[in-house]
Amino acid sequence: MIAALASPTRAELDLRNATVDRFDNGFTLIMLPDHRFPVASVQMLYRFGARNEVTGKTGLAHFLEHMAFRDTENFPNTDVVSRIYAVGGEWHGYTWTDQTTYYSTVPSEHIDLLLRIEADRMSRLKLYKKHMEAERGSVLAEMHMYENLPTSMLIDAVNYLSFLAHPYRNNTIGWESDIENLQHRDVVEFYEQHYQPANAVLAVVGDFEPG
Repeated sequence: MIAALASPTRAELDLRNATVDRFDNGFTLIMLPDHRFPVASVQMLYRFGARNEVTGKTGLAHFLEHMAFRDTENFPNTDVVSRIYAVGGEWHGYTWTDQTTYYSTVPSEHIDLLLRIEADRMSRLKLYKKHMEAERGSVLAEMHMYENLPTSMLIDAVNYLSFLAHPYRNNTIGWESDIENLQHRDVVEFYEQHYQPANAVLAVVGDFEPG
């Protein structure tokens, strides 16, 4: 009998090979080619989050993140996610105190798709009023899910009491009364203010040619 022992595949990135370019408009581009596997990942980080919100409109950054997976000019009807799935990729996004981030991984020949999606998300996002209630329900459901996690609730309470005069006290997902009262114009204005090159850091890693 022959016994075969399989060990997990490991790949550690050498960050010394990364390049960082900062453009005149404030946009930052990080590139790290790695040709060991035929996949590529794109991450777009925006330098804003819950700390950029004001009293009465908490949860706005996170609400906008939800809306940003729906429609853009060139990727309507949730094509920003379905097109990634169609080529065998995966995607996600999250909001935190001082960042909003979107990231995706695809077979390397489809890296251009991810770059076009992020370009559209930055400057050609379509925020339709008709989608507000569906996303409001989704955000509230997510908020109530976290209410079942005692640690999460404790962290929110401690932060709120600790940072008396600092925006880090804001609950990232928002307070229920604020989420229920967010208006379409609030989301549009927040998008126009924050989704811009000067706030953005794009990281591209994997099997691609920087040129």
